Amino acid sequence: LLASILLGAACGGSSSPTAASLNVVQVGGDWNGTMTLTSVDGGECVGAAYATSVGSAQPFTGTVKQNGATLSATIVQYGFGCSYTGTAAADAVELTSTFCDAIQLSLRCPNGPERDMHVVVKTMNGSLDGGAFTGSFSETWNVFEGGTENKVGTLVLKGTFTGHRP
Repeated sequence: LLASILLGAACGGSSSPTAASLNVVQVGGDWNGTMTLTSVDGGECVGAAYATSVGSAQPFTGTVKQNGATLSATIVQYGFGCSYTGTAAADAVELTSTFCDAIQLSLRCPNGPERDMHVVVKTMNGSLDGGAFTGSFSETWNVFEGGTENKVGTLVLKGTFTGHRP
């Protein structure tokens, strides 16, 4: 994921960035907010367990470090954190994670079997509007029979988020 940075040529033919190209949304710092699940796809029996949470808002906290357009972040939800990297543009932020503190999540499906979930990728795409950081998220997880490496499905969760500085 790359932010587009417009380069302008100076009178002398230089390709130095213009002052306007250095304007990126400033999202560095601490954030608190909610994530609302809007859709669940697949996941074998795990999908049915998550489907009961569609429409409910769950709290998150986050810390974003920013160096120009380059971002790194830790987002904590459900008691574990995920590390994100990404970019900021003049009006948008894109974050991607492939690593979380919890290497695997385990849960019991509504019909009984135990399942383990391993994160594949998580994304957050949003913008800053006034003091609110809003946008959408997507999470993809591989689902395995509990205690094995026998993959039984892929779970995709999508939703929206709203964050505010504390």
